[in-house]
Amino acid sequence: MNHNTKHLFLSFSCLLALFGLFSCDKTVSISDPESTSLSPERAFTLSVAPPMSGSTRSIVRDLNSDDILLKWEKDAFAIRLVYHQQGVLVDGGMVAPTSVSTDGMGATVDFTVPQTIDIDAPFDLYAVIGRNVVVRNGKILMAVDAHTMYELTETSSNEDQLLPMFCEIKGITSKDRSLKGHFEHLGSVASIVVKNSSDKPLTLSGFAMVPKDLSQPFYETGLLPFVGNGDLPYIDLLDRQSEPVMIRTKVTYPVYSIAPGEVSYGGFWFRPTSETCPESYLVAYDADTKQSIHSTETKAERAGLAIGKAYYVYAEWDGSELKFLDEEPVAPLPEDQSFIEISTSKKAGEVIKLNIDAFVNDRRHVWIDLNNNGKRERGEYVTTFTDDKKSQVTEWRLQSSTFRIYGEVSDLVAINQGITSLNARKARSLESLTVDMNEIKTLDLSQCQALSFLSANTCSTETLTLPESGDLQELYIAENDLKELTIPRAGLFAIDVSGNKALERLSMTSGGYPSLMIVNVSDCHLSKSSLESVYDSVRQPTIPKRYSWMYTIYSYGNPGSKKADYMIAVDKGWTVYQTSDETPDTTPLAPDTPDEPTELPLPALAYVAEYNLMPDGTFNTTQKWSQQEYLSYDEVTHMTLPEGYHLPSRAEFSAIFPMNKFKVYFNQNSIKRDQTEEIQLSQSESPREFKSDYYSTDQLVAYGLRYKDDTNEYLSAWRYEHVYTETADGDTDEEYLRVTARPLPATFNGEVEDIATPDFWSSNTEQDVVRIFPAAGFFAPVEVKPYYDHDGYFLTSTKYNKNKMYTADFTRGMVHVGSGGLLTDSFTIRLFKDR
Repeated sequence: MNHNTKHLFLSFSCLLALFGLFSCDKTVSISDPESTSLSPERAFTLSVAPPMSGSTRSIVRDLNSDDILLKWEKDAFAIRLVYHQQGVLVDGGMVAPTSVSTDGMGATVDFTVPQTIDIDAPFDLYAVIGRNVVVRNGKILMAVDAHTMYELTETSSNEDQLLPMFCEIKGITSKDRSLKGHFEHLGSVASIVVKNSSDKPLTLSGFAMVPKDLSQPFYETGLLPFVGNGDLPYIDLLDRQSEPVMIRTKVTYPVYSIAPGEVSYGGFWFRPTSETCPESYLVAYDADTKQSIHSTETKAERAGLAIGKAYYVYAEWDGSELKFLDEEPVAPLPEDQSFIEISTSKKAGEVIKLNIDAFVNDRRHVWIDLNNNGKRERGEYVTTFTDDKKSQVTEWRLQSSTFRIYGEVSDLVAINQGITSLNARKARSLESLTVDMNEIKTLDLSQCQALSFLSANTCSTETLTLPESGDLQELYIAENDLKELTIPRAGLFAIDVSGNKALERLSMTSGGYPSLMIVNVSDCHLSKSSLESVYDSVRQPTIPKRYSWMYTIYSYGNPGSKKADYMIAVDKGWTVYQTSDETPDTTPLAPDTPDEPTELPLPALAYVAEYNLMPDGTFNTTQKWSQQEYLSYDEVTHMTLPEGYHLPSRAEFSAIFPMNKFKVYFNQNSIKRDQTEEIQLSQSESPREFKSDYYSTDQLVAYGLRYKDDTNEYLSAWRYEHVYTETADGDTDEEYLRVTARPLPATFNGEVEDIATPDFWSSNTEQDVVRIFPAAGFFAPVEVKPYYDHDGYFLTSTKYNKNKMYTADFTRGMVHVGSGGLLTDSFTIRLFKDR
């Protein structure tokens, strides 16, 4: 869903009583209207902590609780900034947030103060959210007219900033770089829940609470029924006790409709002028007849009316009368609801984390039967939806180990949630399912005809049945216990069944996958004929190969990998990795297997751990960096390391990355010969001198001919490749340094230029050693932004001085071991084997 940046997203929650006062967390964000980049001397940061006082409490509803919540969403709102200094107002324009917390309860922004403000003298800042804001005549005027808020459901936004509020921070100077403030509401809301029990749609242009005695107004006036031009009240934020100023304003509100049998969640915002709500009617404005519909009864007078409070009005329209209800009406459940039934090893009372999405029109009928009693109850509505598979996970407290998710769910993500079974036979709208790292022995998706994406990696799955609809596009089921699998003809463009060690039979249709671009069947138990059926199933590419991964098959690590005829796919224009996981196969297999090459001493790279160390003392299981894998020098030296591993010294890491003054480059062409390096081949040996030649290029690749001495016992060829992939919108998807080392015979008499060719590295790869170093950056001390994206920093055990450590570093420009790390910083850790 696309949202205008002027919109503020809200989610709503029930009250037990007619009036209720609740707290909310809120945060504001700002950017500079005068400059696209921050000026350091005028740069400030503004954040808003959860409001604590009654006047700042939120007034929106959430179907699942009695709390009142206000949530920010990064791209759904903007804020007006106004500066006040020595009686002069400076309009800073609209600004957007820099960041929003994952729970939506906080936001921050970096912004630059305009040049017209003297930052060495005190000034005030006003942050405003509202439709109509006017800065003139020394006043900050904001419209406080009574108006309708439309469709305040669990899935909708408070569009066009119909909930006016502001924040003020006074006496700011250049010393106050980090600002905090609290938003305050300027009015209250009647949350109006109406059920249309008639057999015709009810088309409205708004709701209002109108006093029975019109001589007893209790809020600032508005333009009812909310369309046209009129004089609206504006208050001065600098003097909120003064009388409102009336300003001629054009007002236009959209029409919305309540279908027969449906329940609508609307709202009426008003700024109270009295502490008492008099006896009042509920008035609906019929957009078709242009008539006002008054409720047949009135609500009795109530005390306690105040800014920041909310009250709820329940009503029903039967086609002729608008009646008040004592309890909230409930929308009827659709007949023959779709559902997904899940069983988990989690017990009642434990929390399960799910990410659920549905099409907008289907969302109000999506709910989770947490106690598995077949009834939709308070606390079971799904109110947070997202199609982002990596965020917005919602926690649900189970009342039963088996439960159902009802409604037309389109996307479900449940990663590592102890799921033991998943029944999706009634999930007719399910398009995307991600259930990695569970224990689902049998997964039957044959009835999920809309399914286009499946990720069920590491689920101990023994049996998988896929739909035959042809809509499936992505299939990721690596590291399971499948013995056989049939992949129906479909529009698939990605298949990954790697690591299914028991998989012996893989049935694919010859030429049946016209969109297929990448296949991974590595490390299974597939025979020669099974692999050849995979090669037979792919078609000749019809789209140009824009990325290296396109039209690639990984089939190494199978019993048939030594004999299968990979040329079946190669001749169609595909790249096949059958005999190696590093070098593609391009020429037919020789009829006789050649003798194994003479074993040479392994290069030092072979004794480097394959993965980074995690804070719990175990190794990561993926090369993708995690925000949890950073450790400081003090932490890593006081923890128990995996047996047989240690933190390498500077001289040990110099056996992998060149020393600082001999660094190799990825952005220039150069050759360095006979560079003397002090290298430690193992922690049990003393450092010794070797000579090295380095060949740098401007293509993100560099080469080294290393460990040259009188004997050339450890002579080896090295290749350093900075690798990254980009998403369609240009963002970096994955970035790392790939280091390949190959031992060379002592008799090798070539130059470094001889090893800097593709032909050299694509042949004789039997003794190649490869390690991947993720570009995970490092974490600096408190509140400093973590450095990652393009660079890698790996800690050594050697101190540079009392404050700094030597680190092994790489960027898109170079690779070296240097003095780049403070003792207080946290780094990724790559251990070396003891020997």
